[in-house]
Amino acid sequence: MMKKFLSMIIALCMLAACGIAAAEEEGPDPMTAGELAAWADGLKAVAQGEELLNDPTDEDSETEDGYLFQYAFAALYGDQTEMTADTRLLAAVVNASGEEEGRESEAVEQVGPRGISLSMSPAEVIALFPNDNPELAGDRTGAVLFLNEQADGGAVYGQLDRDGQRISAVTYGELVPEEDGFRLATLQCFFADSLLYEMRAECFDSKADIPLLTREDRDSLIASLKAMEGKDEYIAVKTSRNGTELAEFGTDDLSFSGLRFLEMTPEDLPGSPEEDMMEDDDGSYILMLDEADYDAVFRCENEEGVNAKVVSFTIKGEGLEGPRGVRIGDKLYEDLQRFRFDGNSSDGTSEILYGDENAASFGIAQYSVDGESSLRYTTETQDGTKVVLLLRYAMNLLEEITIYIQ
Repeated sequence: MMKKFLSMIIALCMLAACGIAAAEEEGPDPMTAGELAAWADGLKAVAQGEELLNDPTDEDSETEDGYLFQYAFAALYGDQTEMTADTRLLAAVVNASGEEEGRESEAVEQVGPRGISLSMSPAEVIALFPNDNPELAGDRTGAVLFLNEQADGGAVYGQLDRDGQRISAVTYGELVPEEDGFRLATLQCFFADSLLYEMRAECFDSKADIPLLTREDRDSLIASLKAMEGKDEYIAVKTSRNGTELAEFGTDDLSFSGLRFLEMTPEDLPGSPEEDMMEDDDGSYILMLDEADYDAVFRCENEEGVNAKVVSFTIKGEGLEGPRGVRIGDKLYEDLQRFRFDGNSSDGTSEILYGDENAASFGIAQYSVDGESSLRYTTETQDGTKVVLLLRYAMNLLEEITIYIQ
């Protein structure tokens, strides 16, 4: 049965790929209810020959989405308690929880419209659909990828939800006019740690009995999309699993979270940090500022803090993003995919990411058996000042971000 399932999914993916290839010159087409319905019909056909892992007649299987049919490859929600050719699917969910009785579905990563598979990055998923907003400009909570309205009131759109650089969901929808309302068919892709872990499609079947949106509901949705579409106060950092596509750490990266590192003064910093002044051996003074989310060090001419020059800035809380949006709590592999990586030599504990330690610009990764790792990037300004970005990790989680003048 599993081989049959794989054959079916491969066939579906090939059909989808042909459609994408045909439109390649103009870019991919928007996701439609019809495309989702065809994909779901394929899942339903396979389901009728697969082992059912729950009892749809049990009261626990009756959900607000419909009657649950749990399979190793997907969870399908129908309008009746028996899976037949006449069953109308109300929703379909594919995720990484295809484990029952110690067995993991071999096909769980093969399922998805347009060849979407679990563990894809947000960028890989977004590339399969239209995108009129390549920088993902919006605000810190989200962005609109595209919005196309039709004369009959229908519309297709794509949007994403995020917390800063951390994308949590990408949604593609079609508003389909029906009778005196609108059916909203959607495909939602959910992410954690920059990896796809669940896909959910719903309201794609035109023959299913589902609640429709009113004209007011439709207008409210379009208005919210247009409001987000008009924002550009926050953009996404370019990421790639191919490090040669990414730029080296440079002086442009020294502006972050509304701060300009090289021109930073104590007055620029947010919050109400505690201050500590001490005299250095050379007669200058060191001003140290301690706040919940950061520490900052400045060198001053005298005890009054005259002519304060930044020495280092350390981010220690999630409230601030560092260069290229790095943030406390990031996974090591997430941050690696934001800076250049040429795949140079490694001795197992130290890896040259690009350049070398004698160059003006280079990147180095260091690993240890106790779970502590670091990424270090160095750049040089026009006046010869060397600036270092040091990212420290414990158990592959970013716990400290330091930018300092070497």
